Amino acid sequence: DPYVPLNIFPPGMTPGSKRRVSVRREASSNYYVYCLTDRLEKRLMSDFEGDACLMIWEAQEFIRRVGEAVADHLGAWRFDANYVEYYDPLRVHPREIDIAWFKHFRYAYQQEVRLAWFPPDKVAALPYLDIQIGSLSDISELVVPIPANVPVENLQAKESP
Repeated sequence: DPYVPLNIFPPGMTPGSKRRVSVRREASSNYYVYCLTDRLEKRLMSDFEGDACLMIWEAQEFIRRVGEAVADHLGAWRFDANYVEYYDPLRVHPREIDIAWFKHFRYAYQQEVRLAWFPPDKVAALPYLDIQIGSLSDISELVVPIPANVPVENLQAKESP
């Protein structure tokens, strides 16, 4: 595509250099992040060693509930929810990368959504945070994959109420 800019010297390389130079970015403060996906894919179950997942049918309501529950513990922390932006490291300068929202494009299949809480002042270490949001049965459904070795005749259809 002639309209996509080409980095002749990608970030981490200098003219005349024969090898890449490692670049490390760190957030100025620690923060809480909750990672989700908007896809139901076999690969995700395998990659994250999951044996079930929660299909959330009303995403905005789920985000509201989680946000309120966390706010009960954190108070004035800034809360944000957004899709992760996947980047090609050869086309993005390290200064353009927002650590909270960017991820290498090799993970683009994950279609990650993040809920993040940022402290008003810099924090080096954060304690474990346990929240309670109550039942999610009105906005979600638990999905448990059927193992490949289960014969079809052993499966029972779920009866409708």
